[in-house]
Amino acid sequence: MNPTKTRATAVVTALVATTLFAPSASADADGGPHATTATTVTVPYLCRTTENGGWIPLNGHKRNYDTVAPVEVKAGQVFLVSVDPAPSTTNAEYMKTIKDVVVAYKLPSNAVLLGYALSGASGLGPAAPQVQITGDQFVVTAPGPIAGGTVYDMPKVTFVFSASRAGTVTTAPGGTGFEQPGFAFTRLLVGETEWGPVQCYPDPAQPVGFTATTVR
Repeated sequence: MNPTKTRATAVVTALVATTLFAPSASADADGGPHATTATTVTVPYLCRTTENGGWIPLNGHKRNYDTVAPVEVKAGQVFLVSVDPAPSTTNAEYMKTIKDVVVAYKLPSNAVLLGYALSGASGLGPAAPQVQITGDQFVVTAPGPIAGGTVYDMPKVTFVFSASRAGTVTTAPGGTGFEQPGFAFTRLLVGETEWGPVQCYPDPAQPVGFTATTVR
């Protein structure tokens, strides 16, 4: 049995439970509490979709995320960071169905991801959300389908990190461009028979982060 994996699994279970029931405080791997910061972050996105065979921009799209992270931890501690997308809805007058809803997160370069948990999802249709990790991109996909007009809530992601050296561990919205979006879905418009994409990524002219934890 891998002791590191076993320890990480135990920490995931204990720390996720702590966060769910006491969002103003979290616990380190040794059971000691540390102060956390809870913030709502608004992410501006650049978006596009298709119309009449060509791409058109979707201007002014923003999404809110509730975040919780420790203010400070010791090097070598295991700690939690959570990011929770705000619920969304589509206009049933225009959207018949959506599917393959994507939300991406950028993982820190100076911390090890030991585990994660998804919680709190609703309205996402019959299939459970899926996770894919590629490089520093942590991507959650809800296959759907989701009927137009449905209020749907992508899951809160609780990350379990460990940082071995002093510095600042940051998380941020994921996505690098339309080909690797930070938020996206495929939609079927009312009265149409062909599916089309909606693709968004964080506006590089208005960069924002989710969380920052000092490691000492």
